[in-house]
Amino acid sequence: MASGKTHDRASKWVAIAAGSIVGSLCVDNDQLVVLATVTTLVTWAWGLFLSPDLDLAESPRGCNAKRRWGLLSAYWVPYGKAFKHRGMSHWLIVGTATRLVYGLWPLVLWAWETGSMEIVWFVFACGCVSDATHLVLDYWG
Repeated sequence: MASGKTHDRASKWVAIAAGSIVGSLCVDNDQLVVLATVTTLVTWAWGLFLSPDLDLAESPRGCNAKRRWGLLSAYWVPYGKAFKHRGMSHWLIVGTATRLVYGLWPLVLWAWETGSMEIVWFVFACGCVSDATHLVLDYWG
């Protein structure tokens, strides 16, 4: 089981790698270069703020991700109570989806209302990349 610091470092490097991969597909296209940058930032932010370890949010010690939410960290306490640590919240697709819907429901609602669900799918894909790294470190790191 990796420490919070290890997860944070891995999130940064995986985000850079994900952005680099997207960027390598961006030959002479400024919009795709922007997409590569956004991929890096969203993947990294997911690892820092929407970690699978938010299922520890109900514990007094909490986790790094919960502390990063500052005054809004109390919002994650019900999530922590609903999910056992390393339970469904640590399942790649299911856990990522629950944190997306629970944590970013305003984005999901807005995207649904405006017909911009591709934004949600993009964030979800970045979250899956970040979560996969977290899970690999938890189980094999």
